[in-house]
This record gives sequence, structure tokens and C-alpha cells, in this order.
Amino acid sequence: MPKLYEITIPGLSVRRELPAVRRHLLAGFPQMVDVLATLAPGTIHIVYRGDDEVDGWLAALTEAVARQRAAPGSARIQLAHVL
Repeated sequence: MPKLYEITIPGLSVRRELPAVRRHLLAGFPQMVDVLATLAPGTIHIVYRGDDEVDGWLAALTEAVARQRAAPGSARIQLAHVL
């Protein structure tokens, strides 16, 4: 059964940044099923199977967002386990 994590990335632009973030995460984590936008600003859902890889996800998200913003280390990420 798939599991769900909710992650908030302050200032994340779903239109500009999410496609690259999604590609980066799906390429790096085979257990990840999908990365979905939500109606909450700057918030995404990660759908995955098996064990979570929170530390890896956060590192990959930070890297992907920083690349998109062209300012390494500028992303602050908050995590909440939804299901």
C-alpha cells in the first residue's frame, strides 16, 4: 500500500520549480511513486512504497530547489508524515 509524506518548501513555485523537483526525486528514488502538488502554497505530497528515505528526500529536494533558485542552500524545508 502506498504511503504519503507532506513536505513544505517555503516559496516553492509549483509552476516554475515543481517539474524539475519532481523529475529529480523520481529519478533518484525508485520506491517513490509520484510527487504531487497540493493546494497549500509551497507544499507537495510524496507518494512512495516501502521504507521512507526522508534524509535522502530532503537532501535531494534542497539540491533541486537550490538549483532552480540559483542560490545553493537557500531552501528551508519542513516535513510532516501524513499517513
